[in-house]
Amino acid sequence: MTSNLNVLICCFALPYGWYQCDPPAAERRDDVFMGNTVWRNDWCVSHVRHVDVIGAQYWFGYVLYDLRFILGPGLCTTHGLGMLLHHIASGFGTIPVLFTGKYIGTMAVLSLFCEVSTPFNNLRLWLSIHKMNKGTVYKINGIFFTLTFLFCRGVFQFW
Repeated sequence: MTSNLNVLICCFALPYGWYQCDPPAAERRDDVFMGNTVWRNDWCVSHVRHVDVIGAQYWFGYVLYDLRFILGPGLCTTHGLGMLLHHIASGFGTIPVLFTGKYIGTMAVLSLFCEVSTPFNNLRLWLSIHKMNKGTVYKINGIFFTLTFLFCRGVFQFW
């Protein structure tokens, strides 16, 4: 359940910071749509803001919090080991983000949008645990998971 709450924070609260950039007059791009955002302004990308640091700290805290559930009885499954490796890599990857700043901090927080596929992964796991993996809901969920995973973790992360 906490990972679904994490998705809401990562995909709706943290993106607020993507649009909160106030570059100096020489670097402003008021002549184009979204010119002073991380999407269109290099100054906004290369200068980490407080919201980026808070986002990285939030993510590190969430990974540590969620790690305690992964280290439980489900660890000895294939899913458990994969999640353990994912959380260790995410946690260790966040530490340099907090110390380097600049481009890495901004892009790390931007990449948290990839978590949008997590609710579909959780639903798949819940349906499997309850032996409900033969129905229409499971198949529809699989399609949504595939699409969000492909777009958000494949295309968006690669970009």
